Amino acid sequence: MSGTPPKKTYIIPFAHDAFFKRSLQEIGIARDFFKHHLPKAVLKALDLNTLCLQSNSFIEKDGGYRFSDIIYQIRILEKSGYLFCLLEHQSTPDRWMALRMQTYLMHFLNKQVRQGVKKLPPFFLMVFYHGKRSPYPYSQDFFDLFENPAWAKEQFLQPFHLVDIQQESDEAILQHDDAATLEMLQK
Repeated sequence: MSGTPPKKTYIIPFAHDAFFKRSLQEIGIARDFFKHHLPKAVLKALDLNTLCLQSNSFIEKDGGYRFSDIIYQIRILEKSGYLFCLLEHQSTPDRWMALRMQTYLMHFLNKQVRQGVKKLPPFFLMVFYHGKRSPYPYSQDFFDLFENPAWAKEQFLQPFHLVDIQQESDEAILQHDDAATLEMLQK
């Protein structure tokens, strides 16, 4: 054995991710990227000249962070809206990506509410994937994650069901069998 130690190889974790994210923080690069990768109907609704990079972290109640990577504020349908891009270095596809995107969106929209918006802004979700397994093997449709996609879609797209007990007459409530006492006490 020779007295020279083997050379160490240093790997920068997530180098592709960092390079891509840093590049897309440049407005000109981002504008060209979106121009060539967004669906034509979406592109038609956007004003790419209004791209404005936004903060990208979400702080949850437990103190943990959620990152959506890159968020651009942009005019969508002549209103201020947001273009969400999840730009993670992923060498493997994520079966739950559609849920992850909805989670990021809900965190961001909750942040908007906390900041005092009266109506939620329009948005568009986008994922950049460059894994070796191609084409991407999982559905991009959030509802495909459910055992019964049709039921899930119907429930998500309907207003939530509201029981406004004050609108019920006492006589009607008394007909509610074992739930009547509970409902009358709450009323």
